[in-house]
Amino acid sequence: MSGEASCRDAYAHRGYTRPTGMLAEMRHGGPSTIRGGHVVGTAAYEVWHGGSLVGLLLDITTDQPWFRCRFEPRAGWDRLGPLFAAQEEARRLHFPEELIGAVAAVRDLGVELRPVDGAEGDGETILPWMIYISEGRASFRY
Repeated sequence: MSGEASCRDAYAHRGYTRPTGMLAEMRHGGPSTIRGGHVVGTAAYEVWHGGSLVGLLLDITTDQPWFRCRFEPRAGWDRLGPLFAAQEEARRLHFPEELIGAVAAVRDLGVELRPVDGAEGDGETILPWMIYISEGRASFRY
């Protein structure tokens, strides 16, 4: 049995639908970020808040139920960075009640993950219900 068939059968056996679209194809790569003539990562999504590009999500992997990736900030990050830093502090301290507002503040931002032009997949915008960004790393669920 091929690896593809065994993967499909494993999904069906558990009653799951095999992932499709962009998230299923990310491991095969989308457009790459090029810096100094070198490929530095596979860009799959842009992080947007309102009309501002906040950053890029690169090299996405899955660790269900989370998607984990590298984060490269863009110009809009300066305004949102402090909110994500406060959320990360709450997480680091195991979400004490007095800091839980930081988590709500990030959740209420309504960031969008928009597929990068030319990336493989179905091109759907993702509205994560939880996203963490800290020290060049990001994780999200939707």
